[in-house]
Amino acid sequence: MKKWILLILSLTMLSGCRDLKDMYNLTFPVAMAIDYQDEQYTVTFQIISSNSLSRNELESSFNKGEILITSDTGKTISEAIQSLENKMRMEIVLTVVDTIFLSPSMLEEEPFKALTAYCLVDPELRLTNSIFIYEEHLDKILQVKHNIFSSPYFSLMAYNTQNRMSNLDLPENLLSLMKNAYENDHVSIIPNMNIEEEDILLSEGQTNNQYRYSIDKITLFKQHHAFTFPIEEIYGLQYIANKENKNVMEVFQYEDTKVNYLLEEVIQKVYFKNDQYYIDLYVTISIANNEKEIEQTNLIQAVSQHIENEVKVTYDRLLDQDIDFLNLQELSSIPLTKDNIQVHCDVSLVTKTNFIK
Repeated sequence: MKKWILLILSLTMLSGCRDLKDMYNLTFPVAMAIDYQDEQYTVTFQIISSNSLSRNELESSFNKGEILITSDTGKTISEAIQSLENKMRMEIVLTVVDTIFLSPSMLEEEPFKALTAYCLVDPELRLTNSIFIYEEHLDKILQVKHNIFSSPYFSLMAYNTQNRMSNLDLPENLLSLMKNAYENDHVSIIPNMNIEEEDILLSEGQTNNQYRYSIDKITLFKQHHAFTFPIEEIYGLQYIANKENKNVMEVFQYEDTKVNYLLEEVIQKVYFKNDQYYIDLYVTISIANNEKEIEQTNLIQAVSQHIENEVKVTYDRLLDQDIDFLNLQELSSIPLTKDNIQVHCDVSLVTKTNFIK
């Protein structure tokens, strides 16, 4: 009986050692990038090297751990990943990938179908990943690491803080992107990720030169058609998009001063009347500190005009590319043009402090 117990214990210990040994043959990327050129897919991974981190660094918000950036190519996405595994002699586990960077060519029909097929065949890659477009500086983008437990999206949020971002900075998720490739009534808003090369990051009481994420372009994607705009040219999208837009700080020039306000809520209504297409916006704002005190009536009027202008300019630019973002044309058979779109904004002002609203 004792011999059998010893044998079972021995097998258990051997099995445990084998599982422990297998852990050293696994690697867990936190970000992934995919490009398609010359009928070849290039897959790049950002891997945080845990062996380079001390216990103190693991417990702190910032660290100096090393980042491994590795890539390879293949005729398919799977082939490129398999080639990487062979080169690294490790199995790549995709369950912790939080962010996926796609090159503009990946939004074309053939490579996008390949991405969709890969995600359906290999469900290890989660469909809730944050999606960004990259056009250049991929290696520098993947070098940014403000927090080892954060995806690039959450590092962007942590560094910039919410009130310095608009909802246009919020990434699309992979599942929504896949749906919008084949649906006619939705448009994906995908931020284009870039970096600011000369920046200073405060870490553990010291200032260090550090790359920082930045977003200065937006890509709109619908049914395998992608259009990229400078973010300032279509900034009015933040008032009509379905993305979360609470607590967004807005600043605009009014006469000889700048007006700062916090965007609390936007409710929209679209309709057709008297041969005109209407976009009515009901916007709730709170006022931040301003350089000069402005009479309330004038302030509300100025904000209303600012929002109406931003939305109208944005929609006109989108129509130049045959993008009817709100599907206004479905309201009537009369052709939609820049001249028959009316934007009205009704602004409500609320008092907001740390204690009351």
